[in-house]
Amino acid sequence: MATRYAKTTFAYWDTTKSQHETVCKGATRDSVTDDAAVQYPGEFQTTPLVAGPDITGVLAQYLIAYPKGP
Repeated sequence: MATRYAKTTFAYWDTTKSQHETVCKGATRDSVTDDAAVQYPGEFQTTPLVAGPDITGVLAQYLIAYPKGP
């Protein structure tokens, strides 16, 4: 199990749940058990995004409280 961070906001079709899902930029997902990280591993990175150059400070604060994103 390893935490992955979304490089961009993206939408995808979750084949397990048969529904559309959206992943917010900077949101965390588990590399083994989360459908988004398993189906689209290229959309994630191993290092967290940084407030300022990567994401806004507001989004960074939000992701501290809600790591999976909105």
